[in-house]
Amino acid sequence: MTTQIFGAPITRQEDQRFLTGTGTYIDDIDLPDMLHAAILRSPHAHARIHSIDTSQASRLDGVQAVLTYNDLGPIVGPLPLLIPHPALTHPHTQCALAKDVVRYGSSPLTATSLRTHSPSSTSITTHYPSSAPATSQKPQHPTLHSYMTTHPITLPRISCSRSVM
Repeated sequence: MTTQIFGAPITRQEDQRFLTGTGTYIDDIDLPDMLHAAILRSPHAHARIHSIDTSQASRLDGVQAVLTYNDLGPIVGPLPLLIPHPALTHPHTQCALAKDVVRYGSSPLTATSLRTHSPSSTSITTHYPSSAPATSQKPQHPTLHSYMTTHPITLPRISCSRSVM
């Protein structure tokens, strides 16, 4: 629904049914042979990914597939730029799943398709490399994105092994 004037009130159609408890949410829908998705997200805002072990999750009952960046095949490229603008001289979009580095908190790492709607039925372990903080006079400043050559940032040194049950 669009308006002619910016800031004009919009009559909403869905409020009454959600306020009275009669609305239908996506979790209320149950179709035959329907699969559910669970996304494992990174707990770190910026870290290198050492490995993602999906073998245990793949063997669990009800799990149809566990996908990582390497499993995406021909669709592995960056997501499309939805709203191009002439002021964007270097537009950049992220990939559907993180490859070697997570660049923001809650970055998606894996996608799991399940027969049940409970994401707790997956078990995926993600390892981030551990190393001591840099102590040299010239600390390394890796760039946030590989296409950037200026404005370096400092990557935190993270040691983490996370298992989601």
